[in-house]
Amino acid sequence: MLGSDFDIVLGIAPVNLSTGANTGARHHMGDAEAVVVLFVGGAGAASEPPVLTLKQHTAVTAGATADLAVVTEFWTKSEATLDNDELWVRATQAAGAVVTGTAAVQQLIAFRVRTDSLTAGPYMSVNVAAPGVGAQLGTVLYIPVGLDVRSTPVSMRAGLR
Repeated sequence: MLGSDFDIVLGIAPVNLSTGANTGARHHMGDAEAVVVLFVGGAGAASEPPVLTLKQHTAVTAGATADLAVVTEFWTKSEATLDNDELWVRATQAAGAVVTGTAAVQQLIAFRVRTDSLTAGPYMSVNVAAPGVGAQLGTVLYIPVGLDVRSTPVSMRAGLR
């Protein structure tokens, strides 16, 4: 349940990803075992697939930023119209900071970032590159899991501090 098992934090608000580079909000990783990153993409006319890049940061603002090349597997659901009859499909890759979706379809992309995988600071974020010409709506959610403090939603700490 929300607060006792997981939290939900906004990475990128729903936006037309084609309007430019989309910088994800930073999230403090200190109170959870891991964060599941969930990208939700609408079918669009974009000429390229969404490209997600995992970042790590040393400070809440500014500080040093670097790619966090730890994603070895991710899960996808994609179809022209997602209607809940899809199954998750597992994809594997060499450890990297980039996860690439599929162009012109509705899709979910999920991957897990362990807190102990951070090497430079306690903050992470996910950016989404502009997918080329043509509109594509998308959003990124961070879902902290394995919470250190199990509480009610109103008593939880903010995702950025």
